[in-house]
Formats: sequence, C-alpha cells, structure tokens
Amino acid sequence: MKISVMKRLPAITLIMSMTCYILSCGKSGDKNLYGKPVEKPEVILGSFNSYWNYTSRHVKLYREYVALDTAGKTMETGKFMEKLSSGDFLPLKRIARDSSVYYQLYRLAPSVNDEVKMVLKDWAYTQFTHYKREGKPLSGFNYTDINGKAYNSETLKGKIVVLKFWFVGCQPCVEEMPELNKLVARYKNRDDVVFLSLALDSKEKLEKFLSRVKFDYPVVADQEKYLNEELNVRQYPTHIVINKKGLVVKVVSDASKLIYILDREASKNNAI
Repeated sequence: MKISVMKRLPAITLIMSMTCYILSCGKSGDKNLYGKPVEKPEVILGSFNSYWNYTSRHVKLYREYVALDTAGKTMETGKFMEKLSSGDFLPLKRIARDSSVYYQLYRLAPSVNDEVKMVLKDWAYTQFTHYKREGKPLSGFNYTDINGKAYNSETLKGKIVVLKFWFVGCQPCVEEMPELNKLVARYKNRDDVVFLSLALDSKEKLEKFLSRVKFDYPVVADQEKYLNEELNVRQYPTHIVINKKGLVVKVVSDASKLIYILDREASKNNAI
C-alpha cells in the first residue's frame, strides 16, 4: 500500500503545480496577462520624435480601454487619468491576448528629455481636463450664431450636438474644415444631429473668412472669454459631442477622433 501511494505522489504534485500556475496566471497583477508593450519604454522616451510618433500612432484614450497601474493591476479610469495628469507617467499600450486595449502607467525616469516631459505633462493635463467633462452638462450652453439663430438646452433637447471650438488664424482648425463639411453632408438627413461652432473672432472677421472658405457649421462669434475662461479650452481645434440627454460624451482634438465618437454615439438609441 505504501509503495502504491508513493508512486502516485509525482502525479498529484504535477496536478497541484499546474493548478497553482493557472491560478497565478489569472491574477490581475500579472503583466503577462496583458501581453507586452507595443514598444519598449526606453525607445519611446529616447527622443521627442519617438515619443510623438508613439503617441500619435498608439495612444487613443478617447476609445474604450482598461487602465493598469505601474504594477500591472487594473485600476479605475478616473484614477488612471488623474495619475497621468501629473506628467510623471507614460501611458504604455500593451498588446493583449484578447481584443481589449490596455494602457499601463509607466513612471518616467529622471533622465527623460525635458522637452518630452514638458509636452507629455501638458498633453496629459489636457486629457484629464477633457475626461472630467464627460457625463456632465456643458456650462454656459446658450449661444446665438452670426445669423441670429439660438442654440440652447431647450432648442436642442433630444438632439446630439457636435461642437467645434476654433479661430480664423488656427491653421489646423481651417485644414480640417473640408473633412468636417463631408461629415455634415453625411448626417444631413439626421434631424437629431446638430453641428455648431464657436469661434474666438468677431462677427465681421468671421463673415469675411466665410466668404472665401466653405464651412458648413453654423458659427457663433466673439467666444474668446467663454472658451478660454469658463471652459478653459487649452488647444484649438477642440470638439465636443453632447448626447441627447444633454451630457458631454467626449472631448477630442481633431476631426478623425470626432468622427469616431459621433458615429458611435449616433448609432445608439438614446432615450431622453
């Protein structure tokens, strides 16, 4: 009997070892569960161009993702964004085994280029500012365009509102207008989607600009104080999508991101 038991021990030990391995692999803190980084952090942070190319290609915080702390454990998105806003961390994208997207906080070393640190901190603070607006009404939502039409929470009740913040001298703001005109045309049969732009410039300056540049959004003039002081807009262009309940869905910085957010929101059947 003793010999029989002894012969069975290796098999039992193997099963227990495999069980422990499986359980350990399933822990939320196991970085391997979320794959490897799309690029090595030291390469990303090696120069400003490397950092910029990485951020442009891989960092899309306006889409759905799972947030990870520096140890590789999942964390609340709000806490992740707050940590990121300090400028002390890089959002490191990981190649996952499933279809989910993961971003992990990676603490910057003191040796990281000062230009990278400065740009990353400003970008991260802006992202956090945008994030904090989500799910809330937009303050001061009461505008009149240069043709005298009023836009407010009552006139736009039950509609998706797409806002663009810009000014005439902003080259990126102007360059994206043809793409935005196509977006307006694509949604022309949707009575529940309204496009509107708020500009820093005077009515006279805007009318002169619009006489030579085609832009199919209605335009509200003289919004510099409102945008810079009340809304604390830090970059131009800025786009905001507001849902049918009057709450901010997302705040993004260019047309491509806006199109993604609007298409996703317009596909929903939002109850008022």
